Amino acid sequence: MAKFRRRTCIILSLFILFIFLLMMGLKALRPNTATFGDPFGLDLLPEFRQQIFHLEKKTDSKKSDKINSETNPKNLKSVEITMKPAKPSELNLEELPPLNYYLHVFYYSWYGNPQFDGKYIHWNHPVLEHWDPRIAKNYPQGRHNPPEDIGSSFYPELGSYSSRDPSVIETHMRQMCSASIGVLALSWYPPDSKDENGEPTDDLVPTILDKAHKYNLKVTFHIEPYSNRDDENMYKNVKYIIDNVGPGYIDTSIRPWNTHNTRNRVNGKYYETALSAALQTRPSLISVTSFNEWHEGTQIEKAVPKRTSSTVYLDYRPHKPGLYLELTRKWSEKYSKERATYASDHQSPGLNALIKV
Repeated sequence: MAKFRRRTCIILSLFILFIFLLMMGLKALRPNTATFGDPFGLDLLPEFRQQIFHLEKKTDSKKSDKINSETNPKNLKSVEITMKPAKPSELNLEELPPLNYYLHVFYYSWYGNPQFDGKYIHWNHPVLEHWDPRIAKNYPQGRHNPPEDIGSSFYPELGSYSSRDPSVIETHMRQMCSASIGVLALSWYPPDSKDENGEPTDDLVPTILDKAHKYNLKVTFHIEPYSNRDDENMYKNVKYIIDNVGPGYIDTSIRPWNTHNTRNRVNGKYYETALSAALQTRPSLISVTSFNEWHEGTQIEKAVPKRTSSTVYLDYRPHKPGLYLELTRKWSEKYSKERATYASDHQSPGLNALIKV
């Protein structure tokens, strides 16, 4: 019996020693910034994060006072430190690696700040409650309070930025290129729709497409689960997204306030660029908008110079009035030849090219 007790004590002692050594080893390997080193990782919660911040501030203040008193007692001052977001890293476009179009990344354009949006959007995300009230009562509630307190466990280098900031979009594209990402999957809601914590962002799509094109990035659309989604409106929204080729766009004659949607024809280059891009997708059909939608300025029908006492109309000069009909024929012939190779290659065609501009 005594031997059994002695053996049990030895085994128990060895087990306790093993646990102690294991804990010490884990502590030695833990990074200084790791949250799991704190009790239960409580600094992840805004309420405890703030308490820890004040505690660290008091500790740092005591250390600072001690150092100052030892070095120069006459110059004791309270110091206020303002944290500013770091500037985005600069990239050399010539040194960017080749893009991998088989590597996709989801991209969200729903962030906002007072400078560009009049308020914070999504950075002030609410703390979501657990569905079980017994569990929910143990956690903090309410919204985050940007710019210092944001709804994230990490803080972005660009700060609490706005997705409408052109420089932010530019930086994001450069960062994707630096990571060899070839395609961004854009989180998308139909016009006038939004997620429950954000605002409509469909008007940002043209800017994102322009910036992505600048860096040879491709864009695909991740259609979010918007309210009242069904087969019928889903079909309409897919048609809304699918690219549609047009020579340009200007509807200021009927919407004088809509200048931000104007697309300059650039003497036909805009149209040819769109057609060229459409052919690269091997489309089963190409839809041109439009032959004679004059209200929106998308027509390819002939136009002539015209001046009145109050208006000077746009025209196709220095080219002839039939410029866009000629360009359409040119690309129609090219498309017919290329489409013939689809069958010979035994490859199914891509999506229809239907871009509304």
